[in-house]
Parts: sequence; C-alpha cells; structure tokens
Amino acid sequence: MAQTAPDSAAAPESQSADSGLEDIIVTAQRRSENIQRVPIAITAVTADTIQSMGVRGTQDLSSISPGLYFGTQIGNASPFIRGVGTFAVSAGQESAVSVYVDGVYIASQSGSVFALNNIERVEILKGPQGTLFGRNATGGLIQVITKDPSHDTQVQGTIGYGNYDTTEAKIYASTGLTDTIAVDFAGSYTHQGDGWGKNVVTGRDVNKRPHDLSLRSKLLFTPGPDTRITLSGDYSYNRGDVGVTTRVREGAIAANGYRFTGGFWDSASDITPVLRNEAWGASLKVEQTFDFAKLVSISAFRKSEAKQFLDFDATPSPFLTISLNPRERQFSQELQLQSPESSAINWILGAFYYHGNSRYSPFELGLYPAASGAPGLIYDRILGHQVTNSYAAFAQATVPIGESTRVTAGIRYTKDHRRFDGSEQEILTFAPVSPPATVAATQRASEGKPTWRLSVAHDFAPGVMGYASYNRGFKSGVFNLQAPGSDPIKSEKIDAYEAGVKIDALDRHLRINISGFYSDYKNIQLQRNDDNGVLQLLNAASAKIYGADVEITAIPFEGLTLRGALGLLHSRYGDFPDARLTVPNRDPLTGALIGGNTQTTFNAKGNHTVQSPDYTANVSASYETSLGDGKLAANASYVLQGRTYAEVDNRTFIPGNGQLSADLSYTLPGDHYRVRVWGRNLTKEKVYQQLTEQAFADGAIALAPRTYGVAFDFTF
Repeated sequence: MAQTAPDSAAAPESQSADSGLEDIIVTAQRRSENIQRVPIAITAVTADTIQSMGVRGTQDLSSISPGLYFGTQIGNASPFIRGVGTFAVSAGQESAVSVYVDGVYIASQSGSVFALNNIERVEILKGPQGTLFGRNATGGLIQVITKDPSHDTQVQGTIGYGNYDTTEAKIYASTGLTDTIAVDFAGSYTHQGDGWGKNVVTGRDVNKRPHDLSLRSKLLFTPGPDTRITLSGDYSYNRGDVGVTTRVREGAIAANGYRFTGGFWDSASDITPVLRNEAWGASLKVEQTFDFAKLVSISAFRKSEAKQFLDFDATPSPFLTISLNPRERQFSQELQLQSPESSAINWILGAFYYHGNSRYSPFELGLYPAASGAPGLIYDRILGHQVTNSYAAFAQATVPIGESTRVTAGIRYTKDHRRFDGSEQEILTFAPVSPPATVAATQRASEGKPTWRLSVAHDFAPGVMGYASYNRGFKSGVFNLQAPGSDPIKSEKIDAYEAGVKIDALDRHLRINISGFYSDYKNIQLQRNDDNGVLQLLNAASAKIYGADVEITAIPFEGLTLRGALGLLHSRYGDFPDARLTVPNRDPLTGALIGGNTQTTFNAKGNHTVQSPDYTANVSASYETSLGDGKLAANASYVLQGRTYAEVDNRTFIPGNGQLSADLSYTLPGDHYRVRVWGRNLTKEKVYQQLTEQAFADGAIALAPRTYGVAFDFTF
C-alpha cells in the first residue's frame, strides 16, 4: 500500500535545535503527563514519526515499538505485547491488547485494524493496564489520539502514487464556526489497482486492496472556560483479498498431493477470496471542571460488519471453503472524577459500563465429497450470538512521599455477564439428501474479578527517574460462537512485575528508557481448528515470561535525530498436556512426504509461546537541513524481528527478518508544499503475515513486497 500520509509538513516535533528533545505528553494515567514522569513502559510517537517510519495503519505499529508484535488473522487484529495477546479470532472474542481511540474502547478484532489518519500521537502501554483502562488489557494497550478541531482555519492534504498502481488521497480541514464551536474533517482513500501476485489457477491478481476509505469528524463546543464537549463520528470501509489470500507453504504437500510452485506473493485457488470490513461509530465526551475535581463522561456506540471468505485448503481442488460473517456492535459509558491539577495527591475515581452484541450471520463451511467420503457435499451452517454486559468501578491515587518519591495504588473490580444462543446444521446437499443434523444451545456465564496496580517512582537526579511496579490483570472468558454447546473458556490471569529507569541527559539531547519485566501468565486463551476448519477455543496451562526493553533517542547535532529500540523476550509454556501437534505425513519406508498432516496432542511444556519473537528492534535516522529557501529532510529506518512461531508445537515459524524503509522530502519556501519519495521493504524481504497448520495442508499468507512511490503534501 502507498505510504503517503503526513499530518503536517513541519519538522519532527521531537527535535528542537535550542532545547534538545521536547517533552512528549501522554495520557497513560488518564491525565496529561510528561512521558518521562510516568512509571510505565510506554512507546509514544507523533504523527511525523509515524509517517517517516512508514506506518500507515495499526497493523504496522510493530515497527515502532520493541516488544510489540501486531499480527493479523483473517483480517482480524492479533497484537501481542511482551508475549501476551490473543491467539484466538472469533466474533465476541476480545483482544488481550486493548485498542482505544480518543478514550473509546474498540472491542471488535476486525474493527481494530484501521488506517492512522488525522493522528496526533499513538501511545503503546506495555504490561497489564487493568486498573484505569480495564476491559481485558492483560498484555497492554494501544491508544490512538486524533487531532481536535481548531478555531484557526487550516487545510492539509496529500496526493500520492505508488507501485502496484496505488493511488492515495488524504485531506484534513479544521475551522471555527463560532467563538465557541470548532469543527474538523479528515478523510483518506487508497486504491490499489494491481495485486502483489497472481492466482496461478485463474490468472487473476491476488493480494490486492482496491478500496480503503476512512472518514472522521469532530465538533468541539466550549461554552465556557470550565466546559468542553467533543462530539466525534467515524466511518471506515475496506475491501480486497489482502490477509485472506492463502496458499500451501513452501516445502509442504497438501493431502491431495498438491505442491505449490508459484511465487511468494502468488496463490493457487479455485475461488476468489474476499475480505471486507466496514465499521462506524460515534462518541460524546464531556469534560466539566469544578473547584474540587474534574468530571469526564465518555459515551460511545460502535458497529462493525465483516465478510471473510477464503479457500481453507489453499489448493486448486474444491475441498474446503469457509465464509465468516461476523457482526458486532457495542455501547460503552465511562465516568471519571479526577483530582484538580493543583492537588498534591493525584487521584481518580471511575465507573465503566460495556454492552457488546456479537454474532455470526452466519458462519458457513463447505466440505466436498472427495475428502469427506460422503455421498454428497456437506454444508455446515453455524449461527452464534453472544451478548455481554460488563460493569466496573475503579480508583487510583498517587501520593508523594517527600520531594522525590511517589507511590501509586489502584484497584478495579469488573463483573461480566455473558449469554450465548446458537445452532449448527450439517446438511448433505447432493443426493441422497439426509435430514439436517442440528445442534442448538443456550448458555449463560458470569464472573467477577479484581485487578490492581502498585508502583513506586523515585527521582534520583534531575532528569533521572526509576520505578518499580506490580500489576494484576485478567481477561474474561468467552463462548465459542463457532461451536454451539461447547463450554466457555476460562478467564486469563496475569501477575506482572516491572522495574525501569527513564533518563534525559546531555542537556536533553539524549533520552534513554530501560525496563525489565517478569510475568506469570495463567489460563492462556488459544485457538485451534479441527480437521474441518471449525475453530476450537481452549486454555493453555500457563507461561513464564521475562525480558527487557530499551529505547534511545539522541540529537548529536542540530538537524539529526537518531532512534534505536530493542526488545528481548523469553516466553515459554508451562505444563500444557492437551496441546495440538501437527505432523506431516510420510511414507513409512522412505520417509518422503506424502501429503497432509496428522493431528494429535502432546505436552507443549517448554515450547515458545506463539507470536512472541525472542527479539524485536528498530533503528532510524532523520536529518533535516535548509536547502535554498526550503527544507530538505531524509529518513531511513530498519526494523528487525526474530523467529516467530506460528503454532504451539513450534513446527512452523516465520523466520527472523529485517525490513528497510526510507523517505526523502523537500519542503518548498513558505512551508506550504512538500514533495516526497518513499520506499518500504526496499530489500524486498519475503515475510509471512500468517502460517497455519491444518490436517489438509500447511497454509501461508504473505506480507507486502517492496513498495515505493511519490507524494505531494500541502498545508494552509
């Protein structure tokens, strides 16, 4: 996809020639604070950094934060932070790494993959955030903050063109309507005309997203100095086959004897896969300041629909197709009462309500006679519907002890109620027709859990803060909407310990943030597919996780900014006797592969946890200088990722890889126009997005190849 979306043509805001590195203000504790004063491991990046690093959407955030692996499964978000995430994609299943936009929780996994348009900054909070944010954030939190309207009229935009016949246009406009009302609008549209590869069976382009639309608008009403009301609305739509174009993995043989011989970004399918996501929402945020406190109310409604149609056998043979049609909607209401800025003790009290409604309308699976041995086509139709009501209350306070030490304590109690209704029909559609085999179920489950946070922070010297913390997090259990009548999986629990130091040195020209962590992770929620492709949810026993993160930013001299980050991770399963082992079938005499896999169970104790590379790293350099009466800017970044295991048996894995990206731009005199050339994955690394192990075959889905293009930016 074309990476052509700046939020301004200004210099990176992290750099100032006179004062060195500027403060980055974050809201990790639900109030505005300098990131260097917050006792949490946080990666925070501004719009300019997002653009220069080639980050177009949430799925690209792995490239800017050590310890974050943002995977996707069938177009659904599957982010992991420090080895903790949700390796289970189903309607109604929420992620262990929560996604928030302007304080609004995004429950839908398909709705959590979106373009980063009109962005002020992105905050990535590492470790459990179950006290102030709650709602399943056992791994951490991705918080996207968009721009607020301004009374000063401004217009910014981009027009760009890239390879694979990719065009993109973006616009942002803001103005004041009255002295008390301001409004803005942001829109982006991308069209990819050519695919990254071909379907060697049909000759059609594959790995193509012809439509990607994102719209957002805010209205800001400030009737007085103590009142601030923000009404927001957004809509997104994308369609294509990126993320669902699967093929047989290199070196594997399918059960029908098929071996894939096409290119890395090609496929060999008898169908045309489809991935379509549509989401919209609205929110109302009211902030009222009193003498004794500040009251914040956030009300939000969201709805998302998706169509996911794919060739599950990944071969030219008509064997197994899957069509998923998840529909999700949610309503949330949060109230916060915050201490005034002048208070010596910073405190917050809050209450949160969430209503979620998730369904498959329907989930359909087609199994053909040659494979099933049945006299006709087996058609499986599953209707699943889950309703969730969640209530929570929370409190947190930070108390100073002397001039240099601060102690923070917080607690939250969450109560979830879930109801499931579903049915499954298995029908033979060819003669002889048999009566449908029907399974129907109505189930209910409730649970309540406390979560908490304890931390201590100490200022050892000006610009040097150390901290230590202990956090308890939990992720509630869920019903499997693809398996009516199955028991709900248990809730996850994590105890996380962290210590770190944040340093600003050399007259604020050097910033070093280091953290070490240890986590005890229990009842891990996982997925696996049965022989027919139907999702099964289960709990792994536990995992022991430890590691470290390092982030360094430096300004050696005026105009040059260097960034480097490293995440080290050791994440292994504990006793896990019911893990699935998928073994390729071999000729008993010669040992040669004969096609397909045999599935059994084993104890995965000691194996790497899924989607948890042992190391992640990135380095970048940005340089800006005057050229004539304009500005020349260059940026290069390199992102490294270690071996990433796809399944709990650790048989298949995404090899370690590195990707190089670069930007070169010239801003014309007057700072109104900028011309850029850019490139992503310049060395054309062949990287998998997803690998699967199924009875019929090992499947593979590819990430983007080398992309490049030009862009014209304007701002008034």
